[in-house]
Amino acid sequence: MGAAVVLLLSALAITGALRTGPARTAGASPENPPDTPGAQLTDKQASARATDAIDAAKAVAVDRENNIYVAGFTESLEAGGGPGEQITVTKLSAGDRAVVFSTTLGGSADDRALAVAVTDDGEAVVTGVTYSPDFPVTPGAFDTSYGGRGDAFVLRLTPDGSSLSFSTYLGGNSYDDGAGIDLDPEGRIYLAGQTDSGDFPTTPQAFDRTKLGQTDAFVARLDASGSNLGFAGFLGGSGEKEWATDVAVDAQGSAHIVGVTDSPDFPTTTGAFDRSFNGRQRL
Repeated sequence: MGAAVVLLLSALAITGALRTGPARTAGASPENPPDTPGAQLTDKQASARATDAIDAAKAVAVDRENNIYVAGFTESLEAGGGPGEQITVTKLSAGDRAVVFSTTLGGSADDRALAVAVTDDGEAVVTGVTYSPDFPVTPGAFDTSYGGRGDAFVLRLTPDGSSLSFSTYLGGNSYDDGAGIDLDPEGRIYLAGQTDSGDFPTTPQAFDRTKLGQTDAFVARLDASGSNLGFAGFLGGSGEKEWATDVAVDAQGSAHIVGVTDSPDFPTTTGAFDRSFNGRQRL
């Protein structure tokens, strides 16, 4: 247990999960937009921005050879008028924990990685949220158009971290984010998160194709190429908010989702451990 904690702390330190100034109150959003892309900062503004930068590690995964992959975001590039929050993905070697690669990517607005998984070939697969209409997407991806107000994204890096195997948006016309990710033995990508979008893409066989609350959880599966949506649907009741925080896939390809609901009529099944809503919000 102690070794695992030390290992995680080492990963966080290398990716710079430290802040050097007072906290920012919020990231970019339609109500709190980032600075105008390309705007020039004065030396005083740039200095203030640099000392108020966050570099955050949000997720970690380990490959078959015990290499460590850490995903998150950085504000450090904003100093001097650069882009907003950018996604970071760092690979640490299994033996000496040296940095194998560390890369940043994103568009002109704020982008955050929230979850990471690793393929058998050592490719990092990342999801999160982007506010960038020019987020780097690849030809043939499932969705190459920004929906607005924040979209989930899914991307896969080549094993050396030098380029994108694919990158796609996933969302509708309101806020969406990917909070959990896992892979099945065939390399298909399972995602879980939250959506405010009534037009979030769903598939005919999905358990629920209608958003009932302000925010519903979603679960989705993309093929290994990131070009086809195997299934996608909402998960929620009539309460205001549900959100999924993580997903895990078993050997049979069943997705297991965890999250939060404030719906007393959240769908439950016969024989489940607890079918009663007993508080303001429930796991």
